[in-house]
Order: sequence, then structure tokens, then C-alpha cells
Amino acid sequence: MLDYLIDQEEDRAGGDLNFCNYYDDTETMLNRIASMVEWARKDVRELPESSMHRMVIEGLLALYLSDPKVSEQREVRTVSKSLMRGSPLTRLFFFANSRWIRNRFL
Repeated sequence: MLDYLIDQEEDRAGGDLNFCNYYDDTETMLNRIASMVEWARKDVRELPESSMHRMVIEGLLALYLSDPKVSEQREVRTVSKSLMRGSPLTRLFFFANSRWIRNRFL
């Protein structure tokens, strides 16, 4: 869903399917994505090496939400800010580093 979130403008321009378009409004989409994140975080608690799995979840969120496409789309930027609000330090760490790497090397 994170990939669909950040690719909305590209998909709209290319006439491609985007599952975010099936939500009634931005708030519903945000709530569903936030729920998926919480379910994933809850589910990995039961796995061996749960801290590594949690780090993957936070890293993926940070990687997608730090993508330059986010800042180019007002609605996506709003959703991203909401998802980043109250983030654990791991997500903030990956977010800052993802932005730094993109700005520095890409």
C-alpha cells in the first residue's frame, strides 16, 4: 500500500490501477494504512527475533515516506505527516538517513 500511496500521481497520469483510489476519502485511506502498520507491528511481536522484524517495518515506512514523490503530492504529503507523527526513534532514524542518502548521492 505504501508503494501505491506514493505512486498515485504517476498512476493517475499513466492510467494505471492504484488501490488508494478505492478509498472514499483521504482520511479513510490514512486510517486503513495506519491500521495495517499497527497490525504488522503487533503481529511481529510473536515472531522469533521480533526486534529485527519491527526494524524492517519501520525502515520500510521511512523509506517510502521519505521518497521525493511524497513532497510533490499534497494529499500524500498530508498522509505521510500523519503516519510519521509520533514515530518511534527507529522510524525517525531511517527517515532522516533515507533523506540524507537521497540528497547526497542521488
